[in-house]
Amino acid sequence: MMMRTPEEVELLSPKSDHAFSDRSKPDIPDGGIRAWSTVAGSWFMMFATFGYLNSFGVYQDFYTREFLSHNQPSKIALVDYYVECPFFRRLPIRWIGSLQLAMPFALGLVSGKLFDIGCFRVLVITGSVIFGFSHLMPKLGFAQAVRATAYIVVGCLIAANGLMRNNPAAYNLRAKAPPLDIISFLRDVPYMMGVFG
Repeated sequence: MMMRTPEEVELLSPKSDHAFSDRSKPDIPDGGIRAWSTVAGSWFMMFATFGYLNSFGVYQDFYTREFLSHNQPSKIALVDYYVECPFFRRLPIRWIGSLQLAMPFALGLVSGKLFDIGCFRVLVITGSVIFGFSHLMPKLGFAQAVRATAYIVVGCLIAANGLMRNNPAAYNLRAKAPPLDIISFLRDVPYMMGVFG
């Protein structure tokens, strides 16, 4: 049983004047329409990016039906079959989906730090332009269908950029925070057990 100090008991008691005072309310730097428009913009951003990335199965189905129809699906996962790609001359099909899903997380190492120092708007606009442009340039057999979905993606990204706003007060709080101690993560046994399963 947890023992409380007399001050804690007084603050938590319903008859206390302190229980519902302004001091007990959290200090939210911004709210209202600005905060909710950022939530809506974030939804558009997640729908356009991770929603599209997680639909790679449509592309994989096309690859297996058109390019690799003479092979069994079990062999496709084990053997490298290649497709032509603008940036890599020959890219194994099994790596396309993996690379597509891994890149946003890998780039988080850099973009996370940039976000923390206040480059929110630059990151969002740059990422939106790259992501939208990459969907408007397909050379696949169903390029028109990909472009049609690209217009939806670009529309969602434009809406997200128009709705999302950063909170300058949060950057001031981060500036006052102590530097991150990476080694402490490695010493945290429950965390490391979760990482390594």
